[in-house]
Amino acid sequence: MKPSASLRFFTVALGLGLLMRLAAGLLLWDSPHTMVRGDGDHFIYIEMANLLLDQGFSPAFDTERVPGYGMFLALCAVLAPGGEILEGVVGTNALLLAMVLQNLAGFSVVYTMHRTGALFDQTTANLAGGFAALNLNMVVYSNQVLTESLFYPLFAVMLYFFLRYHVSRAGRDLALAAAMLGVCTMVRTVTMYLPLFMVGYLLVEWCRDGVWVRLRRAALFAVVFAALVAPWLARNAVLHGHVAMTSQGVRHLTEWVVPGIALFEEGLSPAKAGKAKYSRLWKEHLTTLPEEVRADPFARDAAAKAWFADYLRTVSPLSVAKAWVWGASKNILSPSSMGVVNMLALDWRGYYESPGDNALERLWNFLTYNPAFAVAGLVLTLVLRVVQLAGAWRLVRARPGMALGGLMVVGYFLAVNGPVGYARYRLPLEPLFVLLTALAVGLLPALRREAEQGGAAGAGLRAVAGPALRVTLAGGCLLYAVWGIDPVALGRSLGALPLAGMALCAVVLAVDLVAVGLRLRVISGGRVGLGAAVGAGCVGIGLNNILPAKLGEAAKALYLARAGRAGAARGLGWVFWERFGDLNMLLLAALAAVALVGGGMLAWPLAALVLGLWAALAALARWPRLAALAERLMPLAGLKRLVRELAGHLGGELRGAFLGRVALFSLITWAVYYLQYVVLLRLTGGLDLDAGQMLAVFVMAAGGLALPSTPGGVGVYEAVMVAALAVFGVPREQALALGVFYHVLLFVPTTALALALLLRSGLGLGALRAGAGATEASHA
Repeated sequence: MKPSASLRFFTVALGLGLLMRLAAGLLLWDSPHTMVRGDGDHFIYIEMANLLLDQGFSPAFDTERVPGYGMFLALCAVLAPGGEILEGVVGTNALLLAMVLQNLAGFSVVYTMHRTGALFDQTTANLAGGFAALNLNMVVYSNQVLTESLFYPLFAVMLYFFLRYHVSRAGRDLALAAAMLGVCTMVRTVTMYLPLFMVGYLLVEWCRDGVWVRLRRAALFAVVFAALVAPWLARNAVLHGHVAMTSQGVRHLTEWVVPGIALFEEGLSPAKAGKAKYSRLWKEHLTTLPEEVRADPFARDAAAKAWFADYLRTVSPLSVAKAWVWGASKNILSPSSMGVVNMLALDWRGYYESPGDNALERLWNFLTYNPAFAVAGLVLTLVLRVVQLAGAWRLVRARPGMALGGLMVVGYFLAVNGPVGYARYRLPLEPLFVLLTALAVGLLPALRREAEQGGAAGAGLRAVAGPALRVTLAGGCLLYAVWGIDPVALGRSLGALPLAGMALCAVVLAVDLVAVGLRLRVISGGRVGLGAAVGAGCVGIGLNNILPAKLGEAAKALYLARAGRAGAARGLGWVFWERFGDLNMLLLAALAAVALVGGGMLAWPLAALVLGLWAALAALARWPRLAALAERLMPLAGLKRLVRELAGHLGGELRGAFLGRVALFSLITWAVYYLQYVVLLRLTGGLDLDAGQMLAVFVMAAGGLALPSTPGGVGVYEAVMVAALAVFGVPREQALALGVFYHVLLFVPTTALALALLLRSGLGLGALRAGAGATEASHA
């Protein structure tokens, strides 16, 4: 079937968006004016990362910021190939990794907006995804060391769940929106008061729900958000004696808000004269305060707010109103092209900094002084805002409640930002503007006819999006694995691997395959012989190396069903319990690794996850009707299918003796699996790692192989091995050599054996595809 117009637009926009991000990244990285020069905030976040790496969340941690972005940069410093702790040096691998991850996160907004547009129809979904890919503001700020770079993709997800709530009316969507808002607030505190607005909105929103329903939903939103930010508030209360997120108000008020008002009250330029005057006045006022106030950042913050309140009493309300209107205008209309001007550190000046005796002369000087592409960006922005008005009208007519919710979010940011207005501060609103653009363009006659035809517009997307994302993940991981590698040193590391150690690895792998087969025989209740069970395990592992995972699991299930003279559904059940045992073993191994390497703060969440998994399992077995409720609460189709699958398998097999056997033989299988890594790391690699460190590497490597990427986990596994061993100081070349050797060892013999067994059994590709379809539909 010929792709629809909206799908063709989405495909072209996706390619252009990728090129824009690549060009912006290369332009920025090669420019002398990089993301860590020209803006003091950049250095603040790098210093935060350094402090976190050195001292953790000690009292010395910057009280003006929340830790989310600093934690992200610290993680990049740990994982960066050959990168030590960040020091603000342009070109460090740590900063490069941060830019790559930020661009991946930024590009994920394309998917988020596609899902948001799908709340209307598939045509709007394709248009929204395409316009998100082409959004220059998102491209620019994915390549900056600023909190916005991580904040806006998270906020787009929050908006998706909030808007979806207006369609589903489901409490789970509200809870997910509140949780994402909590995460956003831990990255950037601009949203810390938004829950108050949202709770108020939920109490008076446009709907027919009664008072108690409204109260319950508002309470749910408030409780979930509070649970996310409460640990940080408690930390500040214990260390500083103040229940507050940050003490950032001092700089914001004295350097931005008050000078913005002074522009209209006194005619002072906010960027220069106003900022200098009121920064000086605040410092003079600060000297009059008691020493305990000056020494306490949170007390200084409270004093600054009191000083600001006193200032407001002395100025005209009209000046304040003008400042807020001017700031809102800049937030909405500032062209994204100015971000490129800032990236390249080109000379520019704002409207009020432009000379002129009257408004017309000042406007002319503003337009002629600044770079032409920046002015063209302003014109394009004005055109887009006019187009988006048509989208807003369509939204009001189609979903008035959603329109009011979106208007509340826009109003909040315009109110909070006040006189401070740049394209950078508009980033949280860009998803809404993208949606309005898609809704407006969707009014074109050809696209309206397409939307009326139903789901044909998105039919091709699902077929290419999943594989494209998996290939992108594998390619990015492979690039990370080989980045900065010395080929000569890599060759030496491979050549230095001892033959005895490699042979022992192969022997332990063979023992592990037998253990896998033994567990399958036990799960089948003895209906499958040991030889056939080992063969089924080899078929599953080998085919997963060269085919999508669904086909590998389907082949294993069909092979077992034939050997055990059982139906396909029974074979799928046996494979389910094998996978379920693996999941539990991976979680338990992760818990043990965290405990052994000293990550105590992570141990409790992992322990809660393991216990919660088994508690949920027991509840589903004891009260089968809970499965229907759990399925309704799941936000994604894949999770709904998992719940149905769980409920189906729990019907008759959840007995103590059966679970005990599955647990015992899963433990044996994973013990042998871990032994492979002991031999690989200690005897083959000669690494001086203790049991806990090897277990941590094992868990990360096993998780990397389990990720849904390209067949065999090519690229992903090597990247995980390099990153895991880098944590313990192993050179990248040596880590990559071990990863490549083990991956080849796992790939070649199992794949050859799997193909031989498959040919012997007579199972063809058609039968495997049918089995993969049955895997999805068995509990639909």
